[in-house]
Amino acid sequence: MSILNELSKKDSLWREIALNITMGDNMMADEITQLMYLKIMNYKRFNIGFVARVLKHIYIDILRKNKTVSLDSMYYLEDSTNVFEPTDKENEYLDKTDRLKWYQKELLSESYDRSIREIASIYNINYGFVHREIHKALKQVLGDDYKMYNNSNLKYKKC
Repeated sequence: MSILNELSKKDSLWREIALNITMGDNMMADEITQLMYLKIMNYKRFNIGFVARVLKHIYIDILRKNKTVSLDSMYYLEDSTNVFEPTDKENEYLDKTDRLKWYQKELLSESYDRSIREIASIYNINYGFVHREIHKALKQVLGDDYKMYNNSNLKYKKC
């Protein structure tokens, strides 16, 4: 039995795979399926994974040759970004942050991305000083809410 006869027994599967690859374009799926038959007919064996890979590469080659992308294949994505507007409580925190000493602002900002040990090591500053100044800044900014923050498992605690 020839390879084309074996391939043709699963023609509906190949067309379904091709349809998924082409994102629902029936004409393109038929075209790459026909090209797949021509490409694989000289092989002695095949499996589903191999045929799917051949279909995918044929589709990619066609797209490269055309070098055009139809707008129909693009999905309409709605812009759902919102402009950040802080709440009254957040505005209060921002105002208090502006009143911090410059080095406290910098250490506080660094503590969002790095541990206290990393900050001390990178900037060659005493670990105790970094820890103390970050907590002073947090107490000043958060006020009564500092107790809730101090009890949480945040990154700066993992030294």
